[in-house]
Amino acid sequence: MSNSEEQIPSRLSIDELASSTGVSTRTIRYYQARALLPKPEREGRVAYYEEAHAVRLKMIEELKSRGLTLRAIKDLVRHAGTDNQPLEAWLELDRLRGTWTSEAPASYTRSEIEEALGVKDVSTLNRLVESDVIQIEGGPGARRYRAEVPSLVRHAIELEGAGISLELSSELHSILQRNFVTAVREAIRLLDSNRGCGFGKSAEPEDIEKAIRAIMPAPGATVIRQVFGQATEIAMAEWLEDRAPRELGRRQRRRSSQSSSD
Repeated sequence: MSNSEEQIPSRLSIDELASSTGVSTRTIRYYQARALLPKPEREGRVAYYEEAHAVRLKMIEELKSRGLTLRAIKDLVRHAGTDNQPLEAWLELDRLRGTWTSEAPASYTRSEIEEALGVKDVSTLNRLVESDVIQIEGGPGARRYRAEVPSLVRHAIELEGAGISLELSSELHSILQRNFVTAVREAIRLLDSNRGCGFGKSAEPEDIEKAIRAIMPAPGATVIRQVFGQATEIAMAEWLEDRAPRELGRRQRRRSSQSSSD
């Protein structure tokens, strides 16, 4: 360890622990009461903490920053016991949380959004805002436009060129996302129930990560496109089977009506 790195003493008072981790003494006591932090050793009325307490505190704060609730953290801590390695393994796997999409949200000025996303007129821009496809940031003098997924904005504009309104394309994206989430949840439950026995060579984090990365969509998303294409074929076939008789009947009635009028 270099001289510039701060070395945590082997025994710390609660004030020293708070100082070295940036976690208040009140929060430390709260974590102890919630069984998130192991109890310290006591000598008389004085409590002494060790380096492991500091490591655990930093992990708890890191897990909180990842969006985990204290209830979820407590469950992880319970399984970890006094060993921090399970928490470290979880944090390693949690790196995968944000690796499934390659696009980041983007913010544009009025002139930038025309060049970047192809929004060529104020009418289209206003309708994109009304449909919540993009959001307005800042005030009138420094207005910017935020796109959570820029490619979806471009797709919505392409769909409008094909005769699908921005309002409908926004709803269409929502339907697809909602149903894909349902499908992926079911897939994750299947994989999780087979950890180390069909999914990953073992249940160890490194093997699970390797298996997860193997099924991650490639840049061309060929597999996802095929699955979506097959699902579309099935749904379209069902729709046509249901719709075709009614449509043919409607056309037949129209022709009969025209023949009668002639």
